[in-house]
Parts: sequence; C-alpha cells; structure tokens
Amino acid sequence: MGLREWPGYLPLIPILQKYKKDDFSHDLVAGLIVGMVTIPQAVAYAFLAGVPPEAGLYACLVPMVLYALFGSSRQMVVGPVAVAALLVAATVSEYAPKFSDEYLQITTIICLQAGLFLWILRLSRMGGLVNLLSHPVITGFVNAAAILIIVSQIPAFTGIESESSQPLSVITALVTALPQIDRLTLVTGAVALTLLLTWPRILPPLSRLVGMAIDDTHPATKVGPMIVATLAVVWATLSGADQQLATVGVVPAGLPEVSPPPLDFDLWLALLPSSVVIALVSYVESYSIGATLAARKQTRVNSHQELIAIGAANIGAAFTGAYPVAGSFSRSSVNYLSGGRTPVSSLVCAAVIVIVLLFFTQLFSALPHAVLAAIVMVSVVGLMDLKSSRHHWAIHRHDTLTEIATMLMVLFLGVEVGLAAGVLLSIAFFIRTSSRPNITQVGRLADTEHFRSIKRYDVETLPGVLALRVDENIYFANAVQIEDKFLKRAQRRKGTKHVLIVCGSVNMIDATGLQMLIRLNNNLKQAGITLSLSDLKGTLLPHLNAAGLDKIITGQIFFSTDRAMRYFAEEARAQAEDNKAQADADPYITGHANRAIFVVIAVLLSLITLFALFEEMDESQTTYGLWEAGLYVLQTLPRRFDEILVYGLFLGYLIALGSLAETNELTICRVSGMSAQRLCLALAPSMILWLSLSVIVAEFIAPASERTAEVGKLQAQYGDDALGLMGGLWLRDQQLYMRLNAIDEEGQIWGVEQLWLNEDKQLQTTISAASGRYSEPEQMWLLQDVVKTELINGAATQESLDEWQWNNPITPELLASQAFLEPNKMSMAALYRQIAFARTQSLGVSEYELAFWNRVLKPLTFLGLTLFALAVVIGPLREVGMGLRLTFGIFAGLGFKYLQDLFAPAAIVFNIPALIAILIPIAVYWFAAIALIRKNA
Repeated sequence: MGLREWPGYLPLIPILQKYKKDDFSHDLVAGLIVGMVTIPQAVAYAFLAGVPPEAGLYACLVPMVLYALFGSSRQMVVGPVAVAALLVAATVSEYAPKFSDEYLQITTIICLQAGLFLWILRLSRMGGLVNLLSHPVITGFVNAAAILIIVSQIPAFTGIESESSQPLSVITALVTALPQIDRLTLVTGAVALTLLLTWPRILPPLSRLVGMAIDDTHPATKVGPMIVATLAVVWATLSGADQQLATVGVVPAGLPEVSPPPLDFDLWLALLPSSVVIALVSYVESYSIGATLAARKQTRVNSHQELIAIGAANIGAAFTGAYPVAGSFSRSSVNYLSGGRTPVSSLVCAAVIVIVLLFFTQLFSALPHAVLAAIVMVSVVGLMDLKSSRHHWAIHRHDTLTEIATMLMVLFLGVEVGLAAGVLLSIAFFIRTSSRPNITQVGRLADTEHFRSIKRYDVETLPGVLALRVDENIYFANAVQIEDKFLKRAQRRKGTKHVLIVCGSVNMIDATGLQMLIRLNNNLKQAGITLSLSDLKGTLLPHLNAAGLDKIITGQIFFSTDRAMRYFAEEARAQAEDNKAQADADPYITGHANRAIFVVIAVLLSLITLFALFEEMDESQTTYGLWEAGLYVLQTLPRRFDEILVYGLFLGYLIALGSLAETNELTICRVSGMSAQRLCLALAPSMILWLSLSVIVAEFIAPASERTAEVGKLQAQYGDDALGLMGGLWLRDQQLYMRLNAIDEEGQIWGVEQLWLNEDKQLQTTISAASGRYSEPEQMWLLQDVVKTELINGAATQESLDEWQWNNPITPELLASQAFLEPNKMSMAALYRQIAFARTQSLGVSEYELAFWNRVLKPLTFLGLTLFALAVVIGPLREVGMGLRLTFGIFAGLGFKYLQDLFAPAAIVFNIPALIAILIPIAVYWFAAIALIRKNA
C-alpha cells in the first residue's frame, strides 16, 4: 500500500488537514454534550449486557477513537448500544454467570470475532452480504429486541427476581410476585421513567421562564439520562436509599488494561454463529445511521470503509475488556444536533470518558438499578418502528408478513433463529416474486422513442414483431417460466416473424438464464421466428459473448428498443419491395436457365450422337451399313438424352447463373435480399419441367425405342435368327421359337421356353427348362430340368429330362448384348419386376437395384447438382470468366460420373446396399453445396 493511499483508509487525516478553529468550537461543545448523554447509557447498557459497569465505559473509549480514525461518517458516534447488549446477554448467559470475569472474557471473544468477520467481508469484497438483512427483517428484529429489552428490565425496575429473561417467564414471575414487589424500587423506577419521558417536553417551557429559547430539538433535551442519573445519585446518597435499593456499587477507577481475549478453540467455534449475527446487525445498524446523517449534510458514507471502521472498533473493544459496539442513533443524533462537524467531537467525548474513569467512578456506586432500567427502557422505546408495518402493508404485503414473522420468532425462538428465519422468509418471498416475472408487450408512444405497455397506453406496434419487456433478472428460478411465456405468446400471435426481448430492467443473467436464451433462440428458429435483444446492460454483454449467444442468435442485439423497431420497420418495407422485385425476377431467371440448358443439351446430344455413329460404323457388316447404324443411333437418342440430362442441367444452370453474375444481375438480386434458398425457388419451375421430361422419356419413350433399336440392329446383323419382343428375349431358329427370362455375363440362362413347329406351322413340341448353360467345347447349349411335351395325332406325351442339348448360333455374348436386358436401359417398372423375378430364382440383383435406385433418387440428383451450381457461382466462381466456369462445370460433372462409376461396382464387390452406393455421390455434392452456400450467405 502506497503512502498516497493512506488518506483513503484514514478519513480523519484529510479532515484534519482542512480543520479550522471554528470547527473545533463546534466539535468541543458537541463532544461534551454527547459525553454527558453517553455516560449513563453506557452504564445502563452494561447492566443490560450483563457485564460490569466499567465495561460499558471502556466500550466508549478505544472503539470511539478507532472509529473516529477509520470511519467515513463525520457525525456518527460508536459505542455500546441496546441491541448489541441484548444479543450479548442472550449468547453469553449460556456459558457463564452475568457480571463474572469469565462472562466478560467471553464477550471479548465475541468482539474479536465480530471485528475480524467484518474485516474478512471487506477484504473479500462481500460487503453486500449484509443486504440479506432486509428492512422488514431489521424492523421486525429491532421491534422484538425492544420488547425483549423492556421485558428484561422489569425485574430491576420492580425489584422482583426472575430465573429467566424470556418474556413469558418474566411476566409470569411478575404476576406471581406482585404482592412482594419492592415499593421503593418501583417508585424510584417510576419517577425516573416519568422524568425521562417528560424531560424533552418540560424543558422548553422552563427555558422560556428564565429567558432562554430551547425547543424540543435542542441538544439539551437529550441529556435527560444524565440529569436523572445525577438526581438519583444525590437523592439516594442523601436519603440513605442507597442502603435499601440495589445500586451499581463500586466501579474501579482507571483506564482499561490491554489484554487479548482468551484462546479456547471449542469456545471460539461455539460462539462463531452468534458473533456473525452480532457483526451483521451492528454493521447494518451503524451504516443506516451513518447514511441517514450523511444525507442531511448531502454527503455520503463509504460502505466498504464502514466495514473497516466498525471492525476496528470491535477489535479495539476486544483488547480493552469491553463488549461489542455499534453506531448509536440517539448519541449520533445528539452529536448532529449539537453542531458536531467532524469526528473530533467523538475524540472529545472519549476524553470525557477518560476523565470520568480517572476521577469520578465513585459517583456511580449509589446509582440505583431501577434508574438504569428506566434509562434503558426509554432508550429502546425510540427504536421501535410501528409506522413501517403500515407502510410495508401498503406497498408489499409480504414485507409486512416477513416483519411480523421475524418479530414473533425472535420473541419466542431466540435472536439467531428469528433472524435466520426472517432472512430465509424474505429470500423465499423474493424468489417467489422473481420466479413469476412480469412480461409486458410494449409498443411505441406516438412520435417518441419511448415504449410502454400496450394495455396501459395507446401505442403503435409493428405487424410480425412481438416486443416483450422482462421486468426481472433472468436466472435459474424464473428461466423456464420466461421461456414458456415467450413461446406461448409467439404461438398465440399469428404471423410473428421477430421476437424482441426488451432487457432494460434486466441487471443479471446467470448460466441457467443464458442456456434458456440459447434454447429459446433454437425453438423460435424452428418456428421460423428470429430472436433479438435490446436495451441490454453493458455488463451483460461479456456473459452473452462467453455463452456464444452473439454468434448463434437469429436476430440482433440492438443498442435500444427504438433502433430495433426502426430496423424491423425498414426491414418490413424493404421485404415488401424485394418480394415484388423477386416475383418479377423469377420468370426471367427461369427462362434464362431453360434456354441455357436447352443449348447445352443440344450440344452434348449432338456430340454424343456423332461419337455413337462413329462407334456403330466400326461394327458395320454387309447387312449393317451407314443407314442401319444411323437409324439405330437415332432410335437410341431418348436413352442418351436421359443419361446426359442431369449433366446438361448442371452445366446449363452454371452457364445461366454465371452469365447473370457477369452482368451483375445476380449481385443485384443478392443485394436486394434474395437468398440462395430463394434463388433455388426461382429455379424450381425449370427443375420441375426438366425432371418431368426426364421421367416421361426414361419410363415410357426410351425403353420402347431402345428395344426397337436393338431388335432392328440384331435383325440387320443376324437376319431372322434373333428378334426382340416385349417381356423378354425371343429367339427364332428356323421352326424354333424360344423365350429367355434372364442371362448373366457367364452365359447362364434362366426361364427357357421353346416352341417347335412342323412344316405346316403347327405346334409339334414344347420344351421348358429351368436353366441352361453354354458349353464352349461342344459349341452348344445344355438345358437343365427339362420338361418335354410332344403333340402327335392330337395326343400329348410328356417326359422329364435332367439335361437336353440345343444347337443354335446365338452365343452368350450376343444374348448379353440385348439392350432391354441391361439394367440402365430399363424402366423402373421393368427393373422392379426383374428384381422380384431374380430374387425368386436366387439370382444376383445388384445391378438392377443400382439402376432402380438411380432412377428413384434422380430428383435428389437434380436438386443437388443445381444447388452445387448455385453455390459455386455465388461463391468461388462469382467473378471468373465463362470459360473457367465451363471448364469447372465439365470437371465437376465428370467428377460426379466418376463417383457413380466408382461406388456402383464397389457396391457389387463389397456387398454395399445399392441405396447407399447411389446416395454417396449425391450426398458429397449436397454437402459441398450447403457448405459453400453457408460460407457465402
């Protein structure tokens, strides 16, 4: 700690640096008057606390000096107080008899623990802990303490004896011993009580009789205890009543000895809870007094410095044989009214105490206990606050319930239990209230930047915007309720697009509250509603950022509600204009895309047709020339169109969107708010058109034209030896007609049916075989599981053969080349039937399943490549030339074809489900498209 920081911890230093002679005259008078008020109260409170009378005076010495050094209040006077005395008596009486040395030593332990606890609060910056003692709790406690103090003084006031200080015990003892009341003690107490109560009222008229003007606020009206105590001592001494009444007795003269409190670990541990309560109550009482006096002078009290000062005062009391101290409201008021300006008045008061301790302690020996009891009673009556109960009832009734409950529990269950119960009850009421926060829909007051409840004011709201103000902190106790209310209101209000949380009243959001906001953001997002925040305190922003809410929030975090509503209004206006512009742009984009796709498909189909014609010419024979090859290529155009359509679509969209980007038309659309999803919707009519055309061609036109082409090619190459018919492969060998259901690459055939005709074209023999295979050495077909039926003279004979030989020039290679048996040339219906038939014969179906799922998932393929084309145009290929786009499109298309060709055979070899093999290439381009769109959104 540097030297420059010392004045901050010793407020008296800067005060003395600016001290004036005029200040000292005021402080001197105030200190003397406060001293006269303090002396009888100190002795009386010592009597209440159960310690020797000199301990009460000791409590006004070092603690008062230490507070003058460290305290931030200029007028507050620290010393013994009634509430602390009561708490000490309630705590220490369980461990030792009152007025004993052991009893006094225990009080010094409490002093030290209380002082150290307050210092710990200051060092750990936990001074706010004292706020747990709310005003209703303090009021209830003080009212109960005043009642307990008054009741505890009844035995001394009346001269009866009570085994307990509990209210019921004292009242019972009073009623029981009513005939034995010491009349002299009662009369002495009653006279003293009457004088103390009437002194502030009779002094002003008496002063006017002698030519002085003293009103009821004059400091002289506060010295009644000193006047009454002096008169009582004089009367008791002169009348000999001190021999009949219980009096203070001998008070040792001299200053206190400095000695540490005893070290007893078990005792320290047992006293700790009570010490904490005494520390908290002392601090709250002291700070309240200091703040009240400071407000009158338009200054302020430093709560952190008060922790140091009150802690130091109690530690000083611990080492000088005193008991816990706090700020005294009555003596501080006297100091203020007497003109005290600085803590020097407290030093003057301490000097008065020193003089009394050194020279006048013998005067206290004749002071009756009944007078001390009267002084205590009058002092604590001023502590009672019954007006607050009515005030609390008018504001919040649960505050009144807390106050009454605290008072009753302190009275009947004890101070510590009562205070703890009051704190818990106030916390429970707080949680109950804050767990049901008020959530108000707000709107703009006309032509202002202010927003008020739509139920109380005539305000303006925006369609689609739900602005809700949360009038409470957002934390674990109310997070779920807030979330439910927001979701219900958003669902109830149709057409809501934006939910705005007005956070002007939110000072704290804990981890549960942040998780709730993240959850609310996600739930609203699923409903298509954005979440925004406004009027957020600057201290909350780091917490929101740490939770990641600033990155995932679907709306924005606005500086003010006015800015948020202006933004939403502008957005709504711009959205209306954009919707109209986008609606006008849709036909233009669709037409542009269709023209580009048509050109690309025409070019691709022309090239593929030319290459196919060259390939067919390589197979030319005497009977299969240019005309036959051209006819074959022309008839296979529908199938080739279907095969290239997806790539033509991709290249067409790439070219169309690229040309729009080059002319900045795409940029204009994006700037106007047209998202990637909206562009996809604009292309949807085009995709639906070409997809529908693809389905028609692939399912109805291509299979028929392909069979026709293949049959024509076979007939041209082999004459009448083979022909293709619908529903399978039919073969003709002179008088033989044969139908095959299936054939594989190794020459195995299934489902063989042969019809043999005679020369008159009449059916002569039928042969049915389950399967067959081609024998290369014998150059013939061997049919298995044969059933042969012959018709001779109208009679049918049938025989079953294990194997039957069939000679025919048709080879397995020729059969396998039949187009309508190749899966990629079949319709979905034919593929489905072929898969079903192959499964019944336990045949392989992988190729057919691949072709089938390729057809089924064609819409996903179309959409995936369209999205990919859009993604690269608005992303990496936004500013490149058309040549680079076209090159990229060709390689991207080839890449997709390569992935299909890679996973198709892999599915057969590794027994991968055909659906997965077809989905993988599609998924790759889908994910790539989505990633690029998100990156460039």
